[in-house]
Amino acid sequence: KLRIFIRGDFCRSFFVIGSMLGNACAQGIVAHLSNAEDFDMDHVQLATLSATASSSASSTSYAVDAVVKEAMLWMASQPRSARRSEQAHVFRVLGQQVNADAKAAADACALTYEILCDGTGTFHSEKDRTQAAAFAASDVSNHAACTTATARETAQLCMDILEEAVDFRGNPLTRATACRCAEKALNSMETASFAEQRKQSLDESLAELMSKIHFQRPTSTLAPEHQIPMWKNDAQGERQQRQLRHQQQQQQHHMRVMRRGNISATMSRNRCGLLPMGISGIALACIAGKRLAGEVGTFTMSARTISQGYGRAVLTGRSHEFQRLRAQPVAAVATPTETDVEKDFEGLANMLKDASALEGIGGLLGWDEMTMMPPGAAQARAAQKSALSSVIHAKRTDPTLGDILGRLKSSSDSLDRYKQATVREAARAYQKATAISDDIVRREADLESRAYQGWVKAREEKNWALFAPLLKEWVGLRQERAALIDPSRPAYDVLADDYDAGLTAKRVTEVFSRVRDGLVPLLRDLRSKGVKPDDSWLKGDFETGEQAKLCKEISVALGFNLDRGRLDTSVHPFTGGAHPTDVRMTTRFKTDDLTEGLTGAIHETGHALYEQGRNLEFDGLPVNSAAGMAIHESQSLLWERMVALSRPFAEYLLPKLQASFPDTFSTDRTAQSLYEALNTVKDVSLIRVEADEVNYPMHVILRFEIEKGLIEGTVDVDDVPKLWNQKMKEYLGVEPADDAQGCLQDLHWSMGAIGYFPTYTLGAMSAVQIFNAATRDIPNLDEAIASGDFAPLRNWLNKKIHALGSLHPKADDLLQAVTGKALDPDEFLKYLEAKYHTIYKLA
Repeated sequence: KLRIFIRGDFCRSFFVIGSMLGNACAQGIVAHLSNAEDFDMDHVQLATLSATASSSASSTSYAVDAVVKEAMLWMASQPRSARRSEQAHVFRVLGQQVNADAKAAADACALTYEILCDGTGTFHSEKDRTQAAAFAASDVSNHAACTTATARETAQLCMDILEEAVDFRGNPLTRATACRCAEKALNSMETASFAEQRKQSLDESLAELMSKIHFQRPTSTLAPEHQIPMWKNDAQGERQQRQLRHQQQQQQHHMRVMRRGNISATMSRNRCGLLPMGISGIALACIAGKRLAGEVGTFTMSARTISQGYGRAVLTGRSHEFQRLRAQPVAAVATPTETDVEKDFEGLANMLKDASALEGIGGLLGWDEMTMMPPGAAQARAAQKSALSSVIHAKRTDPTLGDILGRLKSSSDSLDRYKQATVREAARAYQKATAISDDIVRREADLESRAYQGWVKAREEKNWALFAPLLKEWVGLRQERAALIDPSRPAYDVLADDYDAGLTAKRVTEVFSRVRDGLVPLLRDLRSKGVKPDDSWLKGDFETGEQAKLCKEISVALGFNLDRGRLDTSVHPFTGGAHPTDVRMTTRFKTDDLTEGLTGAIHETGHALYEQGRNLEFDGLPVNSAAGMAIHESQSLLWERMVALSRPFAEYLLPKLQASFPDTFSTDRTAQSLYEALNTVKDVSLIRVEADEVNYPMHVILRFEIEKGLIEGTVDVDDVPKLWNQKMKEYLGVEPADDAQGCLQDLHWSMGAIGYFPTYTLGAMSAVQIFNAATRDIPNLDEAIASGDFAPLRNWLNKKIHALGSLHPKADDLLQAVTGKALDPDEFLKYLEAKYHTIYKLA
């Protein structure tokens, strides 16, 4: 009955019902498997599910770990052909599902190595090499720096695996990924530190242990487990060297287990051989018991117990028998006190605030580079940003930070919801940061400056070929980054997650397909059946100084605080700065087009209001950051489109335009005619930032498809101009005259921001939902906007969106809380249809 139940589709409910049922499922399967006489493939599948269910319960269980290890060892004993189809999934479960336990991750790494090598230290196929490299990269990225006590050991084991597993004659991406992973491992070893008292205790325990098993510490500065004797350079010597390395890895693996728990170990052995893998399971039980008792346990073994896989642990006067990898779970470690948790959180907050302050300096360097810096300073600025990025990366990957997060993740229930969100977001960022080497961080910072300057020059000369080599560098770096963070997921998904948590190419494709299917007939009807408003009178000669003055006045009216920010011009409009009290935004102006500078300034004001509205009670903490770029874009687009392009805003705007440009905006113009003119759908839409809100999504879809192809390798950088022009013709019915009007119009790729573009249209859809919710909540909102009173809307947004920061894990969670539902493309399409059917006088 159990097998039938687990195999049924209903088992999926364990992942959504909650932690109690998930943990109950895991413990039930463990109990069933503990009574099984022998393992078979059915048991392997059950063991895998038990670990998955335990993980879904946000818990770890020594019993679950032990059963999964037993399944792995059983598979290792089977002929390779019998376990080929299942091995990869089962191996990954132990290493990744129990991700709160760095010890389990190290065990998974060692077991994977042993099984894929068949115990010989030699891999038998290219597939095995690839699998081992992927597991090593994943384990070290996710777990090596979880605690300082495991960083060195896991890192070294990862490097050993990479040395054996990776065929350096393979494709460049695999080779580069392996090299970066090895470098990350080395960095973990170098940065892992121990308190002096703890280090002394470990050294003493290790010395005692090695003396019992007749293993003497070499005089070399390297740890004994890292020493390999030199052999003659012949085939026999190489085989012996690999075998010895494998033996030493197993020895150091088990010594590591016991010294990590500070266990005083005594061993008597008939001969010096290898410790069986089962000892790690027994030692785990000793460690748990020792921690529970608050005292050091004594672990004794004899030659008989070693061969049979039995051990005896004496814990505070009580004896317990442990069978090989079938030990009953020991009671959980005592929960830290509320004072301990608050103290840990205070330490976490101080470290995060230091890193945040340094990132603010980086924000100022970036703003200056795009607004004030002389072109000749590009090389120096690249070096400055590279050095600063390295310092920030070191702080973001500090092992002490990992230790604190490891404790808080399992004991944060006593914290309020904002502090819990801080721990969640900090742990998410730490996992990503520790996956990336300092070298990659430096290379990215250097390339960001070089690529931006290269993009500016290529745009000026309308020549894609000048920028293409720099984009190739970015694509390669982004592929490396994605492979190191999570090699099991599509690279584009990993990159998109940096801008919107949980965002995937599949989800974007689904949403964009629905939007495209709705926009194509709407655009066709507007152009073929609609009555196009007259917008010719918006053209003229508008002095840029007067434009800047008007834009500044409107930005202040919307709520932008000039005591905490400034407005400048740049090649491409953006919002940046150093802090919520120092927000820098830019726009650009055209003498013959008033609307671009005006709507651009209002758009950036929306971003700036979000930044200035962040809750300073959590200053410098990740919970105070924006809830993803789609939500950030929703705030800019809400003010630009839902407000500035609305009929009530036209009532407010017209008198100001008449005062600033009386020759163009005569007194006989009406707010209705201004509203219709500002919302004209362009017949030719070449530039994204100048596009109307009906054409705009097609610009974003085009960019998403191209950058996704670049990362997946289906699009070559040199082919981008041709592909761009083809898609512009297909989607928007127009072909750019040159690269500056086409593939060089945006700066995003020069910054390596691959995965960002979808957030624009996702933000536009979110803006509609949020504004509709505000309209329901705020009485007489249209009248307030028409009169220039923007405080009710601004205050509502600050309360509902800005001050919450990243309290909610994902954008959909925030939308659910604010609007009552997750992102709904249909609400966006209904808004566009209703608005433009009226303006274009369609039935």
